[in-house]
Amino acid sequence: MIQIQFDSKTKNFDSNIQNLLKKSNIVDVKHCVQSVKQRLTPVWDLRDNVAVNPFFGFRDKNFLDTLCFHESLTGNSLLPSYKYFNSLYRSGKITDADLNLALIEYNNNFANTDKISLHDLKVALEIGLESDIVKINSGSDVYDLQNKTQWTPKVKKHISKWLSAYFDEGQSLWSMPTKNLRLFTAWKELVIYDKSFKKLGSKFNSTFFGLSDQPSEVIENLSEKLIQKFDLSSEQLEIYFFKLISQIQGWASFVQKFEFEAARKNQNDDLIRIGGFEDILAICLCYDYSFLNLVNFGPKFILINTSFDEIMTNDNVKKNILLKASEDNYRSQLLSKINVNTLTEKNNFPEAQMAFCIDVRSELIRRHIENLCPQIQTIGFAGFFGISMSHRTLGASHAEQQCPVLLNPVCEIQEISKSKHLGIKIKNKIKNINFLKFLKSGVNSSFTFVETFGWTYIFKMIKSNHFKCKINLSFEPLIIKSSKDNQRRPDLTSLSLDQKTKLAFGALKNMGLTSNFAPFVFFMGHKSKTENNPQSSALDCGACAGHSGLSNARTLAGLLNDLGLREELKMNYKIDIPLNSCFISGVHITTTDDFEFDEYHITDASTLKSFYSLKNKLKFAQIKTLKERSKNFNYCENLSDKDLIEQIQNKSNDWSEVQPEWALANNAAFIAARRELTRGLDLNGRTFLHNYDAKKDLDLSILELIMTAPMIVANWINMQYYVSAVNPKDYGSDDKTLHNIVGQIGLIRGNGSDLLMGLSLQSLFRNGQLMHQPLRLQVILEAATKDMDQIILKHKMVKDLVENEWLNLISICPDFGSKKIYCKGEWVQLN
Repeated sequence: MIQIQFDSKTKNFDSNIQNLLKKSNIVDVKHCVQSVKQRLTPVWDLRDNVAVNPFFGFRDKNFLDTLCFHESLTGNSLLPSYKYFNSLYRSGKITDADLNLALIEYNNNFANTDKISLHDLKVALEIGLESDIVKINSGSDVYDLQNKTQWTPKVKKHISKWLSAYFDEGQSLWSMPTKNLRLFTAWKELVIYDKSFKKLGSKFNSTFFGLSDQPSEVIENLSEKLIQKFDLSSEQLEIYFFKLISQIQGWASFVQKFEFEAARKNQNDDLIRIGGFEDILAICLCYDYSFLNLVNFGPKFILINTSFDEIMTNDNVKKNILLKASEDNYRSQLLSKINVNTLTEKNNFPEAQMAFCIDVRSELIRRHIENLCPQIQTIGFAGFFGISMSHRTLGASHAEQQCPVLLNPVCEIQEISKSKHLGIKIKNKIKNINFLKFLKSGVNSSFTFVETFGWTYIFKMIKSNHFKCKINLSFEPLIIKSSKDNQRRPDLTSLSLDQKTKLAFGALKNMGLTSNFAPFVFFMGHKSKTENNPQSSALDCGACAGHSGLSNARTLAGLLNDLGLREELKMNYKIDIPLNSCFISGVHITTTDDFEFDEYHITDASTLKSFYSLKNKLKFAQIKTLKERSKNFNYCENLSDKDLIEQIQNKSNDWSEVQPEWALANNAAFIAARRELTRGLDLNGRTFLHNYDAKKDLDLSILELIMTAPMIVANWINMQYYVSAVNPKDYGSDDKTLHNIVGQIGLIRGNGSDLLMGLSLQSLFRNGQLMHQPLRLQVILEAATKDMDQIILKHKMVKDLVENEWLNLISICPDFGSKKIYCKGEWVQLN
């Protein structure tokens, strides 16, 4: 076999080498493994639950082609059903005009294919008959089909069992005895004693004996046998590898996190010690090869009888047209609200400025604040506020990333407290909680624990079950009473004045806040507040790597309240901050729409009095926002203001609550423009709102940042919601009531399943109806098309997302207000 060195930083071989391989029909196994690995999107654990587009590795492929390929792997659809589209058509969210527009675009772009008519679409909508998906089969699938058995789900469950034991982070009291070894080696040492498949006979188990310790060698050897036996091409072998990984894609994506982190930090120590994608693939291949040893092969048997380009069905083409029609309908309604000719006047002397995360949940609260308090300006910016840092919480053993996972933190900020004893109290609390967990789960103490300590929980149980007296029963080690929060603040002494100044300047420049500073400037991070919710970090700030944005807000406010730093900003960057401007950090609690502020920034009585006056005004905005959100919750309608607040707070503290908030459900658009374009508009809480003024961005650095960072993050969030809504079984996390935490890192369904990746049904459905409309993200930028073209050409990632239809890119001309959409490399005028 020809051995070829593959550069992991590129996705393509030298064209001459590729041609040589094709002509000689030689399959390079290493290249196939690398190709599959590069397509996998990493998934983070429960502590850092970051939304990801599970198909991000396929961004260089067309959206529809990618969905069709993954449908063939799982056997389940990744496009909404005809029944769903019919409901949109009947409710007016798809019109005949939308259908005709989508049809014209399709028939023009695919002139050589059979034309689809409006009649064809209406018949499909009315009949609603779904065609069968052509599924690619693995060896275990073929064996099940031949013998009418159900071994494939059992294989998935057993692989998950091994991976759960290996990656366990302390949940299990009895550790895997070979956990000190690399993943594949650890599995190999123990699997020979596993009797789970003994019914299949000794021939099945023979694969597991005498294996190399190196997973790459095992993959190479077994693949060579498969290539010879089934005459597999490179493409067929890749598809076969994809099929194996698709059966355990949750765990494979989790392991891919280590590959991603190693590449980002340029550190391979963990990969060498733990193992990575190759270990998972080798384990899957061993099981499947064992089943192939038991399959009865006919003379015309073909293991993989399709290719990447032969999976499209007529139904999927029609559904994609219907999806485009629903997107056109939403986009036209959204753009009709944005009337560039009726811009609201900007208040150049505001009483306060409040910077929120671009999160769609901020759109409602910002709108109500501005409507009730016109003297307050709101600003939309990514919730890490441009501070790429990691943060070590008081009493914590390690720092957590507080910026998008695509970025590397540039500094680590330690949290300190005015109270000398607070850190010690938190550490002691952690020890006590860990000891209690040990007692409750210990083999010898689990039964006697209830008899010995059960009485101490009586008071908590009574209060917790009394509807009007919900209390915070969280076991999160670092939670302390809110009265102590003002004692905690970031320690900025580790940063030099030059570092501080550059961080502050970058944040102010990118959010467009370089002049006309108000007496109060608030940086509002956001967090959720729920109990008994292992997916709670998915409700926190995605720009802060699945954590609260409060630490970033505190850091930026602390920097800008430094008078010495203000002098540096004035001398070096011409940013003049008035002495009376006070920067205050705070957090927006998205579950209750309440605000918490750090009052320690305020040092004089008169300023404090003004602050309290402003704080009281914000209370009315909270109530207005709650009333709007409560329409989507049961038992919250027609309540008085007091009862509504109490009901929402009860929901956030209720252990049994499966829908504490809707988070980013129904997100549909990303707008980066001057706030004047959207101020006062009711965007239904569906839009990411980012401030951007093209006239202040002469070098396009801010536009480039927006298109390569927050736009990408918004695409990840949007696609996670899309795929979780259309295929909750394979790409969501199914029913929350069936969840079990495994290894303190993730969730499984019931007593055994693949690691669950996406959102639960309760995050997407209400009373059986979808709360999230599956749409691709509509990205609307108030920027010239020529400027956007520069960035598209410069960044392949952006170009792939735009040209392969993973999102829709729309330009609003800053000078004339004309609106154009990017389509097949050209800008097309919109009405």
